Amino acid sequence: TTPQSTTRFGVELLAGAAGGGGVQTAGGAIVQGMAWAGLSSSPASEWRVGIGGLRSVRQGQATPVIELSWTRSFGMAGR
Repeated sequence: TTPQSTTRFGVELLAGAAGGGGVQTAGGAIVQGMAWAGLSSSPASEWRVGIGGLRSVRQGQATPVIELSWTRSFGMAGR
């Protein structure tokens, strides 16, 4: 993606602890993978749509994830 482009694509892999509120993870560790596409509505903000999955590490249970989000850049990446 070029700096002048208003469309961006990316992938994310997140890992962490979860549980409580009826979430059964057999130890709490989960992993989430996500592929997304973003469309800039201004130089500092972006709408994203994504698809991926969430998996419990110990039990192996998985669920699909669909995301619609708005992100905001605070301009600190260059520092």
